[in-house]
Amino acid sequence: MLLDFLTLEGVTEYLLQRFGEVQSQQSQNGLARFIHQRTDGNPLFMLNVVDYLVTQDLIREVDGGWELHDRPDQTTVGTPDSLRQMIEKQIDQLGPEVQNVLEGASVAGVDFSAATLAAGIESPTENAVIQVEGLCERLVRRHQFLQANGITEWPDGRVAGARRV
Repeated sequence: MLLDFLTLEGVTEYLLQRFGEVQSQQSQNGLARFIHQRTDGNPLFMLNVVDYLVTQDLIREVDGGWELHDRPDQTTVGTPDSLRQMIEKQIDQLGPEVQNVLEGASVAGVDFSAATLAAGIESPTENAVIQVEGLCERLVRRHQFLQANGITEWPDGRVAGARRV
């Protein structure tokens, strides 16, 4: 089942459903913003980050409400081990070409074009941009690791799909 990414309001609603009232509106807004910024609203990441914050005692119950123990900007959240293992398992199931594209995308940054990515990775064919574009599109259609992010036009007139990790 594919889930849409949550807005900031969606993250806030999830937190209210899970924890009930928060000590203050400022804490509620800060916690929701903190989680949304770290996860981009990806439901799976959000759930794992919230679980991590609870197990690390960074979200705690105080006087019948919940609050973030530290200031959000001072809290460091890594990728929880359970999520990291799941991602690694999914990547291991992909072919070497797709793994190469994802590795290049991880270096290219959050937003990139297929043309930039093709230029940065070793590709055995002359049509590297077309091949990388196809692999990226396949990942986008499956909702695996990448999202479509419009079209990029290069100074020489070439057009390539833009992606977001």
